[in-house]
Amino acid sequence: MVLWEALDALSHQLELCAVTAETQLVVLIDPALDNSQIIGIQAAVTRTGAHSIDVHITPGRCSGNKPLNAAISASDLIITTGSHTVTHLSTAVPTLHLHSVPPQLFAPHASLKRRVRAFAALVDDADTLVLSDSNGTSITVSLAGGTTRFDHGFIEPGQHRARFPAGWVMTTPSAGSVYGQLVLMPGDANLSGKRLINSPVVLYIANDHISSIEGDNPDADVLRALLEYANKPSAYGVAGLSLGMNPGSVAPGLFDARLVDPVISQLLAGIVHLSFGENLVADRPCPQTITLALQSRDVHIDGLPVVRNGRLEGDFAPDVYEL
Repeated sequence: MVLWEALDALSHQLELCAVTAETQLVVLIDPALDNSQIIGIQAAVTRTGAHSIDVHITPGRCSGNKPLNAAISASDLIITTGSHTVTHLSTAVPTLHLHSVPPQLFAPHASLKRRVRAFAALVDDADTLVLSDSNGTSITVSLAGGTTRFDHGFIEPGQHRARFPAGWVMTTPSAGSVYGQLVLMPGDANLSGKRLINSPVVLYIANDHISSIEGDNPDADVLRALLEYANKPSAYGVAGLSLGMNPGSVAPGLFDARLVDPVISQLLAGIVHLSFGENLVADRPCPQTITLALQSRDVHIDGLPVVRNGRLEGDFAPDVYEL
């Protein structure tokens, strides 16, 4: 059974990606998708009037498939699904990846693109990002020499790869750019440990790296074990910081289980992801990345408040039509 809300959301997403009756589509259907998801995608594509070829993916059988490669080369847009992400395709054809998330939970809106691009431009032009809270968190990130990535979910000139749902901006700092302390509080999440934080943990950061972890509880022990597993100093280095900007249908709440989901928590408006591990901008390769999802934080960019207590501020906040 296909929910009308899901169909409307997915149809609107395709419309915002300029899919029309003249568009040539190839839809790569992951075998992990259930029948209702497949029917929903097909119905949304049918609504656009686009000419579509559905390809049911057999794991490990895409490369060297001449008919498939020919269809992809002749298409205007590729839609990938499930675990078959855009990174598996080496093609110049624009690609939209559909996460296995109910579309109606993050219904698309054109304003999301404007806000994400505006925040990414602000980070690109700024010198300093400060992450703080009332519990003692105070982290300063020098943005000089770093890189900025974002995904607003829409295909457009200069943005040929996108995901739906989307809505985040990430900065990857250069070497020698991060210092301060992070206080993990109950309700935050350790994505790599697949658990919500239940007890306070303090991470001290000096010269980009965690210098010590303070906490006598299971949350601190799990984090120490994860960092030690790589057996490399780079595992303790800051890999990146991202901010979610998608309001979704439900705002983040205390002990919100969605924060443990790596796809959903990255999108949630006002949620900050702080990652440790591989950072190639700072020339620190590492076989792993550990990500923490943080709620109820403040973020300032060159002194400008962009997040207060986990809520996006000013022009970066979702407008009333997105909620």
